[in-house]
Amino acid sequence: MENKTSPSFQQFESRHGSIKIAWNSFKSNCEKGVILFLTGRAEYFLKYVPFFERMNSLGFTVFALDHRGQGASGRMLADTEKGYVEDFDFYVDDAEDFLKNTVLGYAGKMPVFLVSHSMGGAVSLLLASRCSGIFSKIVFTSPMWGLIYDMPEFLVTTIVKGACRLGFSKFYALGKSAKDYLKPFEKTHLTQSFENYMRQQKFVTENPSFALGGPSFQWVLESIKAMEKLPARRILKTAAKPLSQKGFTNF
Repeated sequence: MENKTSPSFQQFESRHGSIKIAWNSFKSNCEKGVILFLTGRAEYFLKYVPFFERMNSLGFTVFALDHRGQGASGRMLADTEKGYVEDFDFYVDDAEDFLKNTVLGYAGKMPVFLVSHSMGGAVSLLLASRCSGIFSKIVFTSPMWGLIYDMPEFLVTTIVKGACRLGFSKFYALGKSAKDYLKPFEKTHLTQSFENYMRQQKFVTENPSFALGGPSFQWVLESIKAMEKLPARRILKTAAKPLSQKGFTNF
């Protein structure tokens, strides 16, 4: 579907299931480096165009993709609003292929930086562990290095594993639904900016193919497994230098 106010996107075919992965580049006129940007769950890179433009003005060209199953990328289920992934490593594989087949070829001798938000933080940490020495610096904003539960973690894990074994892996996880993204601003914890929140609500209303609701049992299970794989997660939580959340609310 065409969005006349936003840049178009390109695609490459994932090595897993021939899913089409949407991406684009945002070029700087005074290049001094290249950024690979990875979004969070249920997001799309068009949401971050103002941030990319700011990076462009500072001399950084930005490459960004939409993770499989969200944004302008291909879906794995007939219910396109359901958050689903077969294997969390597929996110990492897609990002690695994009990095090696597209981003590095463009960057040449320029430094490459990895910037990510939320779920993208888990993907980027796993990606960086595979691609040692490629990134000059790595920046995380609100990285998903753990999951928040309303009940004890062991109980959540038991329920989720049981649901998947019983054939409910493609069902919404408990308490989740197709229209989770339409909750009132007062009930969201994703941004402090009312203006930004309403802008994104307007975008998904006008572009329903970009909308993504709550996660499935399978997505939750794969995310739990991914959290266990994160290298040096406890050390990074302590050592990482925090960035002001306020500075990112407009993006």
